[in-house]
Amino acid sequence: MHGMAMRLVIGMIAVVLLCAGARGQEDARRSQVAAATADAYEGLRREVLAMPVAGDLTVQSLVERTGGQPQLDAVLHSADQIGGTRWLDDQTCQVRLEVRGADVARALLELADKHPKAVPVSLAVLRERLKSWNDRTFPATGSSTAGAAVERLRPDDSQVAWRSVGDKDRCAAINAARRNAAERVLDSVRPIDFADGKKMADVLATPAINDAVGKWLGSRPITSIEFRDDLEVRLTLAAAPDELWSTLRAGLERQSDVPAPRSEAQWDQMRKQVEDRMAPPVGRAVAVAGQAGAAAVAIPLEPPAWADDIADAEGSATAASSPKLRTARAAEAVALEHLRGRINALPLTAKLTLGDAARQNPRIEAAVSRSLSRARLSKVDYDSPTPGAVRVKMTLNLGDVWRELAE
Repeated sequence: MHGMAMRLVIGMIAVVLLCAGARGQEDARRSQVAAATADAYEGLRREVLAMPVAGDLTVQSLVERTGGQPQLDAVLHSADQIGGTRWLDDQTCQVRLEVRGADVARALLELADKHPKAVPVSLAVLRERLKSWNDRTFPATGSSTAGAAVERLRPDDSQVAWRSVGDKDRCAAINAARRNAAERVLDSVRPIDFADGKKMADVLATPAINDAVGKWLGSRPITSIEFRDDLEVRLTLAAAPDELWSTLRAGLERQSDVPAPRSEAQWDQMRKQVEDRMAPPVGRAVAVAGQAGAAAVAIPLEPPAWADDIADAEGSATAASSPKLRTARAAEAVALEHLRGRINALPLTAKLTLGDAARQNPRIEAAVSRSLSRARLSKVDYDSPTPGAVRVKMTLNLGDVWRELAE
């Protein structure tokens, strides 16, 4: 009887584990479909915004002049999915969307009618130019590949330059680009002021939150990848600002190392900062021969001459229909990206720049990212260089970069 009971318990555990595994696979596939759908919406948005309307007037310029992006987004999100989700294999899916040209034209005409002074052509002319859109549709196909399937991502056979790159080095470059995308996201939110004099960098440094955010970013599907002829890999992860915030909040609520916001209003304020400041999850890396074997990069014993210098970089952003604070945050993200470029160009050895070393060694890449979290905003100019634009200047003590590298 005892043996039968034991077998029954073991069988029940096996069923529970199988069900949990099935649910995990179902959640992963659902996440991939959502990523492919979001990628299709983004492709649809790019195509429609680039469409000419009248003369030099495009859909994008009309929307910017009238502040009509929300109205256009509402139309795009009413797009129909054509057919079911297409699975190219067990790791890659595609979703095809179509939006009716008549729906887009109707939204543009309504915007022009509400803001006649903002549009350089008359409503009658615009209506005539958009008449042909009644008989057309705008299609877009989005795709998503599971993050663990990097070995399946390959350049086109016609790309001669990539024939000299082995599978190991290609996968290493893809993984480095994934890490670069993740670090770019984290770099963009690290400067956010948190509580008690702390910053988001301190929050991300706590083990529980670092682990939660790291796992989330590491599991994001890849929605696009480009293998360039100069052996650079560029990819985009399916990581939305609201999803990053959900992951951060869940991690904050589960830990006690840093004080969490005390009220829902404080939570909401923090959410807005994270969603406004998060950089696009785009990463880059260069495939080089022997990349995997070159991962051990020796750090010089003596600090380089640049360790006593200060680096600065400017960034600007324009968004006429967005709050100035959000535009300023976008400008800061651009400045941080430029600052990273300056750091990457610094010589680490006689033959190796810091950027080259970071691409070969994840530890060096992480050290550079940590040092960027110490960059400070030194100047903000609103309505510069044009009305509605914001220009900022970020400054970083390069001694902080060296200290992170030498640790």
